[in-house]
Amino acid sequence: MAGVLIIGTVAAGRLQEISLEVAHLGHELADALNVPLSGGLIGSQCQAATDAFVMAGMSQLFVVDDDRLEHYTAESSIAAVMSIVQQCDPTLILVGHSLDAGEWAPQLAAK
Repeated sequence: MAGVLIIGTVAAGRLQEISLEVAHLGHELADALNVPLSGGLIGSQCQAATDAFVMAGMSQLFVVDDDRLEHYTAESSIAAVMSIVQQCDPTLILVGHSLDAGEWAPQLAAK
């Protein structure tokens, strides 16, 4: 399914604020391009964050809730996002700027 994919992150069971900011921008972009907006949520203990992320207007949500994501590593984040990308095959992926994403997002883009 082509469209815009927003990657959101969960830390300590909470959706990171930047995730909602990017979701808002992604919604505007998806509307302008007339394509679906999907969300990808990675982290551990994602249940509470899932509801908040869906409320941002996602047509569908892919969640990787894994205890191995509780403590950040680039490799685990890349693997989690890759599993989401393989499921939804987006045209465009948006990720919020954070120290962690600054490490794993360029590595993901190179794949």
